[in-house]
Amino acid sequence: MVTYMTRHMCRLAYRKGFTLIELLLVAGMICMIAGIVIVALAPRKNLISAYDAKRKYHIKEIQSSMTTYLIDKWEAAGGGEVREGEINAKPICKPSVPAETCISMGGVDLGTLPPEFITDLPLDPAEPELSSCTGYMVYEQAGRPRVTSSHFGELPGEGSSTCCVSGGDPYVICTCEDLQGITTMASDYALTSDVLCEDFGAFEPIASTFTGTFDGGGNTIRNLTINKPGEPAAMFLYIGVGSTVRDLNLENVNIAGGSQVAPLASLSQGAIENVHVTGTVQGDERAGGLIAEHLVADAISRSSANVDVTSNNAMAGGLVAEMAAGTIVDSYATGDVTANSASLGWAGGLVGRLHAGTIENSYAT
Repeated sequence: MVTYMTRHMCRLAYRKGFTLIELLLVAGMICMIAGIVIVALAPRKNLISAYDAKRKYHIKEIQSSMTTYLIDKWEAAGGGEVREGEINAKPICKPSVPAETCISMGGVDLGTLPPEFITDLPLDPAEPELSSCTGYMVYEQAGRPRVTSSHFGELPGEGSSTCCVSGGDPYVICTCEDLQGITTMASDYALTSDVLCEDFGAFEPIASTFTGTFDGGGNTIRNLTINKPGEPAAMFLYIGVGSTVRDLNLENVNIAGGSQVAPLASLSQGAIENVHVTGTVQGDERAGGLIAEHLVADAISRSSANVDVTSNNAMAGGLVAEMAAGTIVDSYATGDVTANSASLGWAGGLVGRLHAGTIENSYAT
């Protein structure tokens, strides 16, 4: 009996016990499995971490070279102005971009750095291939250069360009200040990125007749505010014959004025293609969600307005307040439309007052 009990207890002890080596092996296998699961579940996170680590290395490399070659020396040699504070960071141009082009487009040219300080400028993998900039940006802090990336947390193909080319053919609009600075009415303009106007204040309508091409490139002008009591109010007061505005979004506009009030144009005689607007419009007369007055045979096509439009007197339209000619095609309006006049309301979900013209495949809700 004693022998049987002894053997039984030894067997139990053997079954319940683990050696140190076995415990370590088990722990190692658990860690390996957990690691595989984590990598499998979060490949994007791990890829981003790898690219961000590469960016940090590049930043250190550029910053070290710039600190060695003092900022005032390369700036005096034509490297471009560097301003205080990260919010004022300026893009660093690719080495292939001429110095005068780099500076004209608001960039910083580090090509003036002697090669013993930095041989090749690194390129951020998320910067678009056709961009003229490296994706890295420089600013000044307490008299010393600091470098950052504009693409932290982005993978290749996800980033937008840090460059703003303003030399013409076309002129490129990057900021609300650029937009306000449009003065050459027969030229072409393009957006290469979203334009943020929330900190700009009240925008002054572009007053001269625009006769060029304004290509939004599918980008968005956000938070545009115009307040002109008793006066026409729109981004463009007049879009002339032969001009085109296309592929543009206007988001969260706030437009107020007297007569001919709308987000894009007070009066349009050009072609409007693939333009979309959200926000509010309020005017005394002829208030439209996209255009106040459309006068000639060119078309408004593939465009929309989700705008609450109010006219204090007459002629309010979800897309166009008053239309004398031309075509609206493949377009729609979804905002609320109100004309407060007791006698001459002329409120329309799509068009407030239609004298002549054609509406095809379009609707209002």
